[in-house]
Amino acid sequence: MLVGNLYIGNSTISTNNTNGALIITGGAGISGNVNSGGSQNNFSGNLLINGSAASTSTATGALIVTNGVGIGGALYLGGALVNYGNFIANGANVALGPVGNVHIWGGTNGYILTTDGAGTLSWTSAATASGAYSNANVASYLSGPVLVGNLYIGNSTLSTSTTTGALIINGGAGITGNVNVGGQLSIYTGNMLIAGTNVSTSSSTGALVVYNGVGIGGALYVGGNITLSTGNANYINLGSNSNVKITGGTNGYILTTDGAGNLSWTSVTTASGAYSNTNVASYLSGPVLVGNLYIGNS
Repeated sequence: MLVGNLYIGNSTISTNNTNGALIITGGAGISGNVNSGGSQNNFSGNLLINGSAASTSTATGALIVTNGVGIGGALYLGGALVNYGNFIANGANVALGPVGNVHIWGGTNGYILTTDGAGTLSWTSAATASGAYSNANVASYLSGPVLVGNLYIGNSTLSTSTTTGALIINGGAGITGNVNVGGQLSIYTGNMLIAGTNVSTSSSTGALVVYNGVGIGGALYVGGNITLSTGNANYINLGSNSNVKITGGTNGYILTTDGAGNLSWTSVTTASGAYSNTNVASYLSGPVLVGNLYIGNS
């Protein structure tokens, strides 16, 4: 039936799809606009909106809602979510996806988001932030281990004691890799234990290798051999003979060598070579000046 304008004067209110002034049992295809003046429109099925208008503001798009929207289920967005008002999540998690998809305007490069505890966020410099993010308070919020990738400390404060510097550790530090120090390493009250197992066979091998000099203010005990590298410039300066102690021997004995570097205490009267009674004359090629000469031979 083709009509011009259809006017229905019945004022019956519709509360579902089976009552009202106009009831359509099947579907309705409408090529023009539909304007509803009621306070509530109910859809028992699905509402599909195929409009192609893009949304660039709150007043554009295939669906425009002048006031609020209440959604009792999940909401999936295939495009961007632009929020001009407050974003409030009460008692539920909001999954924003990868960090690269999240954009929060404002702030300056390197700033961090802080909260006032009431849900209001603000961009703040990490160096001046109060609360959990401040330099002075951050330690009290780290109650367990902290695992990071690379840790870079840009602070340039010099260390002159165990309580100063860019990094201060009140307890111990366990490090499984290498430690490279560009400044001075000072040990104030503890001991330094080197448990490396590398054997030393030259000046560049061993558990401890020092490329330059070593100054030792106390005693030095060596459980292995002390070896000087070859060369006239390498020697041990033992200082005054009163500082040199070599145990063994008998009072008056002398040190002799076997020519291979092995020393032994020997009586001057029985020593072989240059020190023997029979050979000493051959080493005296000129006059000999002595103080008192005592000859005990009878």
